Amino acid sequence: MSWGSGPPSKRGRLEVYSPYQPMMQTEVDAELEKINPNLKENHIILLTVLNAIHPINVETVHKIVAPIAEALRIVIFQKVFLQVLVEFKDVAGSTKALHELHGADIYPNSCTLKAEYAKTDRLNVKRNDSQTWDFTVSKNLCEESENGRGKRKTLLNHMPLSAASSGGEPGPASSRTTLFDSPPSAIDMPQNQPYINYMGGGGSGGGGGSGSSYDSWGGGYSGGGMRGPGNLSCVVMVYGLGSRFNCQGVFNLFCLYGNVLKVSFMKNKPGCAMVEMSDAAAVDRILQNLPNTEVFGETLCVERSRKRFVENIRSPHELHDGSPSFANFSDSRNHRYDTEEKAMKNRAMPPGNVVHFFNVPQLDDDQFGDIFKRAKCSNPKSIKWFEAKPKAKTLTGLLKFGSTEQAVEAVVLANHTQARPGASGYNEIKLCFSKSRD
Repeated sequence: MSWGSGPPSKRGRLEVYSPYQPMMQTEVDAELEKINPNLKENHIILLTVLNAIHPINVETVHKIVAPIAEALRIVIFQKVFLQVLVEFKDVAGSTKALHELHGADIYPNSCTLKAEYAKTDRLNVKRNDSQTWDFTVSKNLCEESENGRGKRKTLLNHMPLSAASSGGEPGPASSRTTLFDSPPSAIDMPQNQPYINYMGGGGSGGGGGSGSSYDSWGGGYSGGGMRGPGNLSCVVMVYGLGSRFNCQGVFNLFCLYGNVLKVSFMKNKPGCAMVEMSDAAAVDRILQNLPNTEVFGETLCVERSRKRFVENIRSPHELHDGSPSFANFSDSRNHRYDTEEKAMKNRAMPPGNVVHFFNVPQLDDDQFGDIFKRAKCSNPKSIKWFEAKPKAKTLTGLLKFGSTEQAVEAVVLANHTQARPGASGYNEIKLCFSKSRD
């Protein structure tokens, strides 16, 4: 990582490694030293894969840990680095695995493991696939794949030299333990392998969260996008952002079309920001629905960036409202595409003057209107409440605004605001554009 090197325009910026971008061995060694000494012993360990230039799936991880101790569950996800949570039967097994795996290379001079105790006390696995597996449900990794990929005819039984020779930084061989002699061939790996984000977990200091869910990075319910070489970028460039926009406002609008991971306003280009989505399909939905949207007297222009990811900014500059110009929303509880059930409820619609609302507690029209007054945006002209289901704790309905621009501004400023400021519990209202039109 580079914190202050490079030209003046780059200083203060935290460079983030793409999992497909090789790291220098000195950078790998530096990361291996960053261990949190305050983490308590746990039967779950967090493996951070440094210099992860080869694909890693559940089968790979299982081959690594099986000779050491019995693994109960495995979850692979990605934040700054590719990371793996492994749950063992007991602390003795996890401790043995931690000591044997820390600093080891999965493949020669690549995929180096940084091992530490995780913070979570249990992994929740909702399905068995190439990125998550519950061995208490099924111990046989092959039983599901044998019904599909395993029985297909293989046309070529060798890999091209370019694939066989791909790797990390050239130079002298590392003195670290190497777990596998060669990287897997493309034939051995599942096609279109997604990355899974274990929401609320991870981070360099041990991760996970009791009761957390996982988010498919390119899997079915995130739209089928891939985060990898040779595929479309997951970053969108946005122009025409007025002074009332900040990172939260961008999130409030763009979350309607996919999971927003990072937002970064450009210091040298006023009104311009980069937005990293969880998958390329989310960018497709944005490009389809948001071009030429008028908001705050400006017209939005959106286009796919050539960048593969948005860098973390160590010292972001201040925007007009005093908020930071960079925000990381990877762990936001307001993602709407992080489970299959939630994703299926979304209908990506272009902006209109009618807005659908949900997750709203029992309010009268005046109280609901106060939410938009506090957000300093136009009040809806009318409110239509849908009939509540039996025992429902929240209500849903439609808001009609005077124009499409007013509706967009309401989504930007009032989406995810507190219905009752100061009240205990989670009471953030949710807004999205409706297919209904005036």
